[in-house]
Amino acid sequence: MSVKAEPHLLRWARQKTDDREATQRTIVSVLNKKTILMFQIQGSQPLELVFEQKYGNIVDYSLFGDGYIVVGFNKGWVAHISTHINEIKDEVDSKQIFQTTLDALATNDALYKLAVAGENTIRFFNLNTWNEIPSERIELPKNAGKVVKLEWVSTGQLLIASTASGQLYGYLTAPFSLNSVYGSYVALLTSFTEVTIFDCTRVGGESVPINNISLEIEPGHLANGPYHVGVAMNNLAYFHRWYEPRTRTIIKGGELRREKDYFSSIKKLAVNSYWAAALTDGKCYLHPIEQNAGQQDLEK
Repeated sequence: MSVKAEPHLLRWARQKTDDREATQRTIVSVLNKKTILMFQIQGSQPLELVFEQKYGNIVDYSLFGDGYIVVGFNKGWVAHISTHINEIKDEVDSKQIFQTTLDALATNDALYKLAVAGENTIRFFNLNTWNEIPSERIELPKNAGKVVKLEWVSTGQLLIASTASGQLYGYLTAPFSLNSVYGSYVALLTSFTEVTIFDCTRVGGESVPINNISLEIEPGHLANGPYHVGVAMNNLAYFHRWYEPRTRTIIKGGELRREKDYFSSIKKLAVNSYWAAALTDGKCYLHPIEQNAGQQDLEK
């Protein structure tokens, strides 16, 4: 198809329809920085979204949820609109977030939040209520420069901002959910490469951190045992000893006792006082956590 101007910011999208299982078969683009064109492959005529002139030029947009789109304008406005054919002419909401300029925006379906960059800050909004979350506002460094792109990882845990000065900034925007419990001890991933062990038996019901273990990787799996904590990513697993039962002492920082390659992607990891079990593609490996010098590894 031909269009009346050079398209910018082309993206695939799923237009909101009565079919909730519809796949991404709509091409979205910006024309003349004023309108958004939506062209559905093997569908009806293209749809053109026109906005009020007071908003200014379109800077960025993002599709989210059940076929909704949020558009950012250079005069600091954002507009939220449905792409359903019966609702497309009606804005759901709009507001002026910045008084001078808006630089970039991004949405995340896992958090159902909107991040908007402008005036050397990043502001966050709940997409259910359209209200700002002031406690999450980020002040960028003064020398950061204009934000040219915001990108969220799918889980919502990390937001990346790139700037015109060539800088990349990463911000943790959601708590880690990776944890493992053995008895009264909880292992929690408290940063990308650190596990904290908590004792939950203290008087008063408060959990107390008793050990911090630095990791070699950013794990996708975590398994806590009475003496060890195991972490894994892809086909590799690392086993750290954090408690010595013979002397009843906590090994501060832990000790790496084993690195093992399973030669297949790890789906789940578990440990007890002696054994480790790793579920991979179609196999479950059972072996001792620690391997003594000269001892052949037993796998069952």
